[in-house]
Amino acid sequence: MTDFKEGEKYQLKSDYNLDFDFPMGKYEIKSIAELFPGYLNSIDDELEISRKHWLEKWDNNEQKYKKIHNGLWFYLQFPDNKYREWIPEYVMEEVFIK
Repeated sequence: MTDFKEGEKYQLKSDYNLDFDFPMGKYEIKSIAELFPGYLNSIDDELEISRKHWLEKWDNNEQKYKKIHNGLWFYLQFPDNKYREWIPEYVMEEVFIK
C-alpha cells in the first residue's frame, strides 16, 4: 500500500536521486494504476513512452525491473501544468516527499 494519494500534490525531496530529472515544484497525482500501465486501454501512446523510458532504463537490473513493472504507477501532472507522465512507484518513493 502506498502513502501517495490521487488528487494530492507532492514536492521533490531536497536530496533526491540525481539519476532522475524532475523540475522543481509541486506534482499532482491525477490517477493511480495497480497494473503496469501497458495493460490499460486508454492513452496508449503515453503509456508506451513511459514503459520504454522507465523499464528500459533498468533492463540490466532484474530486481529493479520487476519492482517497477509490478508496482503501482502514478499519472502525474508536472508543475508547469502542460506535461503529464506515468511514473512508477519505485521512482515516486525515491524522488517525492510523502
